[in-house]
Amino acid sequence: MTLWERGIDALRNQSGPSIDELSGRALPWRRRAPVLVTGSAGAGKTAIWRLLTGKSAPDARSTRPDEGRVSLMGRAKRDLSLITIPGQISLDRYRDMKLFFGEFTQLEGVIFVATFGFDTIWQDEADDVAARLAPYNMDTLSQRNIDNELDSFRETCFKLAEKRAVTSGALGPRWLLVIVNKVDLMWHELAKVQRYYLPGGGEPFDAVARTLRERTLAYGAFRYDILPLALDPQDYVFAPNFTEPLATPSHLSGSVAGSSFQLLLTALEELCGA
Repeated sequence: MTLWERGIDALRNQSGPSIDELSGRALPWRRRAPVLVTGSAGAGKTAIWRLLTGKSAPDARSTRPDEGRVSLMGRAKRDLSLITIPGQISLDRYRDMKLFFGEFTQLEGVIFVATFGFDTIWQDEADDVAARLAPYNMDTLSQRNIDNELDSFRETCFKLAEKRAVTSGALGPRWLLVIVNKVDLMWHELAKVQRYYLPGGGEPFDAVARTLRERTLAYGAFRYDILPLALDPQDYVFAPNFTEPLATPSHLSGSVAGSSFQLLLTALEELCGA
């Protein structure tokens, strides 16, 4: 069973411990090469970071990286340094992308957070975004977000492949995990989401991923996985000040969050060889 299939199964079963029981479940033990969390602005990177580390961090947009630690309790206890790269364009983001994807920094892996068009639009940007939507509807907003996500994914994959080429794979990263976040909002069109993200669908996202896999094969083992998550099921609302809001309802209850997060922890244990 693929990781995607396991993720969908976990969301359908809605069983397991609560997300509060799992968040930040273990104390740090020892340092490993960092894992980067990347993705477009509003994808939910910081929320995932907060759950994994048990630390608090603002959900409002940030131009500085979030740094924390998460322990994986597999066959051997392993501590990860987890670093979130902000989606907003800033000097801090440029410096951190250059540092962590550079030729002198070792990386364990990379997590890319995607949302299939449901990125949160911060309130101070909402009016500007709304004014640029033509026509003004949810489909146009979703496509705008999907286009931005693809650009961000393309940048991540390019830098990842470049790093492995320059270092011959010696400094990693050894894997890329794409998290399709907020699946509760797209549950009613799951087949369309699967076709867009999964290998073989012929969509632009997979074309970028396929190029990455082809470029990295020459530099040792590399794993690529896709995991659907619904860590905080809630309605999606885009609410500019000068016109009516746009909304999409959540199609899953909050009871799926625990089983979804538990699978994320298991996936990280597998990826890191814990």
